[in-house]
Amino acid sequence: MATRTASPPPSATSAERIPQLPALDGLRAVAVVAVLLWHAEVGVVRGGFLGVESFFVVSGYLITALLWTERRTTGRTSLRGFWTRRARRLLPALYLLLLVVLAALVVGWRDLVTRARGDAAAAAVYVSNWYQLLSNQSYFAETGRPSPFKHLWSLAVEEQFYLLWPLLLLGLILVWRGARLRIAVTVAGLAIASGLAMAVTFAIRHDPSASVPYDPSRLYYGLDTRAAGLLLGCALALVWRPWERSDGGQEIGGRGVRLPGWCGDVAGFLGLAILLLCFWRLSDDLPLVYLGGLQLVAIATALVIVAATRRGSPMARVLGARPLVIVGRRSYSLYLWHWPVYVVTRPGLDLPWSSGPTLVLRLALSSALAELSYRFVEVPVRQGALSRSARRVRANMKRGTPERRRQVRRSWSALGAGALCLLLVLGIAVSRAQPPPPLDSILSTGGTSSGEEAGGAPDPLVPVGAGAAGQAQDPTTPSTNPAPPGADPSATSSSGNRAPTSAAEVTVYAIGDSVMLGARSALTDAISGLVVDAAVGRYMAEGAALVSSVTAKYPALDSIIVHLGSNGGAASSEVSDIIEAAGGRRVVFVTVKVPRRWEGTSNSAIARGTADATNVRIVDWKRASSSCTGGSVFYEDGIHLKPNGAGCYARLIRAALV
Repeated sequence: MATRTASPPPSATSAERIPQLPALDGLRAVAVVAVLLWHAEVGVVRGGFLGVESFFVVSGYLITALLWTERRTTGRTSLRGFWTRRARRLLPALYLLLLVVLAALVVGWRDLVTRARGDAAAAAVYVSNWYQLLSNQSYFAETGRPSPFKHLWSLAVEEQFYLLWPLLLLGLILVWRGARLRIAVTVAGLAIASGLAMAVTFAIRHDPSASVPYDPSRLYYGLDTRAAGLLLGCALALVWRPWERSDGGQEIGGRGVRLPGWCGDVAGFLGLAILLLCFWRLSDDLPLVYLGGLQLVAIATALVIVAATRRGSPMARVLGARPLVIVGRRSYSLYLWHWPVYVVTRPGLDLPWSSGPTLVLRLALSSALAELSYRFVEVPVRQGALSRSARRVRANMKRGTPERRRQVRRSWSALGAGALCLLLVLGIAVSRAQPPPPLDSILSTGGTSSGEEAGGAPDPLVPVGAGAAGQAQDPTTPSTNPAPPGADPSATSSSGNRAPTSAAEVTVYAIGDSVMLGARSALTDAISGLVVDAAVGRYMAEGAALVSSVTAKYPALDSIIVHLGSNGGAASSEVSDIIEAAGGRRVVFVTVKVPRRWEGTSNSAIARGTADATNVRIVDWKRASSSCTGGSVFYEDGIHLKPNGAGCYARLIRAALV
């Protein structure tokens, strides 16, 4: 996702004649490491996703520096040349990734093929961000095994920008007659407008008191609301290209105003400190991220660029350290390959290891694949390997002997036919792949559908605020079918427990999300007098309203079971509200086991919210689930329960009630 800064090959055009800027490679290394650690859910990097914003700023800076350098040295800007260089830089590695990962899915992870093929098609034409929005793929709330191509949304944003920016720049050059500072101010104004669009939209739609939190994926994915970082980098490149100046960047604005060198150094290190602080503290669920936090990261990155590109600066020496430069020059490859590796190496699910050893393996595999892509695909193509091969073929066909021409024709025909056959086989396998059993068909029967024997896995939880049919749940209305008061009085569970047939017989009421929904049969078998009210896509914030409605409805109710927090981070105040709504009745909270970064947030909220309560018991499902015996516990998503897991889950809750 980065624009190169390495020295150009001998045949480079004037648009690529900028000096080596190893410090910017180092800056990219910092950004990509933050993203890799955040995707691995390393707790100390709560804001690692913000590394993408740093990439945007660096990319905007470099492509504009290239465009303006070409215009300054040749008097023109070649749109065809610019877009050809972008395609040569980005497409080969991307298409290699798509083919290799799709082939791997067909062989080893067939349940992912139907989900990934749409993402792959969108990635191939760089519209992943809009495709994921239109297909309701939340960036922040998705659980289970995600698509291996989900991370390509950022490449789509960049490529869409690369398509539009040269046209906009030429238009501004015509409007302002080449006045560089006026163009820069206009571009900076557009960056501010993009940031304001994000902030205003978030402020309007975000309601802190809502039971279902606002999902900002539209703001995060959209080119219009994410262009601020790219535009800021572009504006900076129009006014700050110190390698073109004899003073090396000491003089400000070229008007004789000089600042001490330490001023730029202080600003740069301040920017780096802000950047690292944001990576450490700004988690994606903080409103501050969308109310200026992303723009703060962009500004901090711009300050680092100013210091890092100034000749002989301390920042240039720090970020220009060889290890950082090596990682930075491979940042595009690392970004491409790390996510598919992560998707199939989940700790405790795909691998029997904890997160620490798994992270070491993930980074090793990602680095190896990235190095192969960088060394054997990206660098050769960027240095003209394809055009050289084409020239050799043309030369052989024109000047070679008849035998040589036949040999070349046979070789390339065989190569083309082989490649075409492989593509056809892969295309047929991908197009004919069948989706796994839908979530509803498994969960609605308590996890006992035929998909169990077939090895099927449930789909992940739906995006934020969506129920089984994609609609928001009503927090005051039970969305499943608790035992109706007029049911058959002789109805019993398979264990012999008679199901409650009237409101007066309901002594235990369970409120949960899709995890509990999948264990409904096991719970009613294990616990007498129980009604289960579970729904897909439910949040802890909905719990208090649900508890309030059932305490008045069931006069004999003495215990309430709550299993919420799997779909997004809970707050301790939401837990306290549930306890208060219970009116002194016993409340059993079940901790969440969900392989997502909000798992710890939800479980910490349960611990804090119940700390002073005397009528509360906690079932530590996260810890106890690893001790369940008798067979596998979870489906492939690592969240929903197979029959054996549902039985273990129900026994633990029954023990807490007793």
